[in-house]
Amino acid sequence: MDTFDSTFEGGNQEPPRANTSKIDVRTVLLQRIAHTPAGLSISEIEACGIVPSTRRTLQRLLSRMVDEGALQTLGRGKGTRYFIGAQRPSAVGGYRHTLVVEYQPGKDYYLTSNTRRGFQAMNRALRASHAKALASSVEGLLMPVLSIYWATDLTWNSSRLTGVRYTEQEAEQFLESGNLAPNKPLHDAQVILNFKEACSYLQKPDTVVNEFTLCNLHAILTENLQSDPGGGGRLRSPARPLHPFDPKELLQVLVERVNAIDDPFEQSFFLLMHLSSLQLFEHGNMRLARMAANIPLLRADQCPLTYLYTPVAVYHHALQEVAAHLRFQVLHNFFSSAYEESCQYYASLPPPATIDPRRLRYHNELVCLVRRIVQSPMNREQVDAFFTSHCEALSELPSGFTKLVMEELSALHPGNIARYDVSLEQFQRWREKWGKWGQTPVI
Repeated sequence: MDTFDSTFEGGNQEPPRANTSKIDVRTVLLQRIAHTPAGLSISEIEACGIVPSTRRTLQRLLSRMVDEGALQTLGRGKGTRYFIGAQRPSAVGGYRHTLVVEYQPGKDYYLTSNTRRGFQAMNRALRASHAKALASSVEGLLMPVLSIYWATDLTWNSSRLTGVRYTEQEAEQFLESGNLAPNKPLHDAQVILNFKEACSYLQKPDTVVNEFTLCNLHAILTENLQSDPGGGGRLRSPARPLHPFDPKELLQVLVERVNAIDDPFEQSFFLLMHLSSLQLFEHGNMRLARMAANIPLLRADQCPLTYLYTPVAVYHHALQEVAAHLRFQVLHNFFSSAYEESCQYYASLPPPATIDPRRLRYHNELVCLVRRIVQSPMNREQVDAFFTSHCEALSELPSGFTKLVMEELSALHPGNIARYDVSLEQFQRWREKWGKWGQTPVI
């Protein structure tokens, strides 16, 4: 896919094709490059369909435009990119804060039109896969229906990309019970907890992209992680040597640009890249960017970006390419791949309405009791007597738990007994004894 897409006025016009005159070709070419902060390679220019001729002809045209001063270049050989005048980025400085100011919503796009259309198609497929759950939903929104999945995934994967040393199972146990994993830093537990709280904040309907939200989201993500208790949500001091701009003013411009963008996917990419690169806060900018990138997606009821299966090295390399060399290709590919994985993953999951929360919450108790009954082995009458004799202990479990046990027992077969740690011989002995008795007693 192309690195950067910049449509013309109206947002959807195509560049002139084969019947374009020589003068129009130059004009259109300059216009396209002017709206491309990353510049264009010769392959990307060819893909735009601006010059209806051979590559050799295009190379000569570009060379003449460089000689005339209309274009400038960066890089060599296949890595050469073409820019207009002062638009050319510094090969040393890389990313610059003026990119936010120069960006023109509705004209400039970091994501290609094909990429954005592909994301829309993925979300239609996701909705189709959960049509039944949506039909029974009061709100009719997809993301609240899937929140049981994506909030947990986003918590864990954002923590993983931050570098926590908890395993996924340890993180789940910590969030459920509050018990810290042995020999793991307290810092890691705090990071995981902060991401969980941030996911809750994202789900609030009044969480939109503005200065208040971004500062408070930063405060949630950095809670108990800074030496200054009031440092969370506070923009760094202006006029630092490497950052001669006012963070407050730049944050206002960023928010203005984001809200003027007409596409939630472009908004998401814009937030991910610029909040990571601008360093508006002393700490926690990258984690803020990862979470904030989901705000426009959730408000548009689109699948969130949960960074499933994303290698840490690939993520950091993509941002480094932007920061050091102003190359968007790796970050574009990273974003596209990660978002596609999120959509496909949630489309493959069963609707949350089919999940029994009792089975989820009391999984261990259910497995232990079924295993005990089968390994004993007990028949139906003995199970009834067991429930009666242990009624005091069972009273601590939810109502209907014994009925749930009987449902599990009636659904047992050789193809599913391993999850109860029951051998085939134990199952066969129990099944023979179980089958000699009448109907399941009413509990």
